[in-house]
Amino acid sequence: MSTKAASIYNQPTFQNVEEERQHRKERLAGAFRIFNQFGFNEGVAGHITVRDPEKKDHYWVNPLGVHFGQMKV
Repeated sequence: MSTKAASIYNQPTFQNVEEERQHRKERLAGAFRIFNQFGFNEGVAGHITVRDPEKKDHYWVNPLGVHFGQMKV
């Protein structure tokens, strides 16, 4: 990632696809933890998806039965 601090207004830049993939995974795990804090964790039907930066037809989603508060990168 660039040396500039990322903000909600600027998209970060990456040196390679692996760096971007790690960034997306970290943000996805963080989103799950935020959803958990707001109580969006009831049942097993909820999910958040993110597209893989290299394989555009691949998406990441939370594993079935894993509580949002337990999601990790």
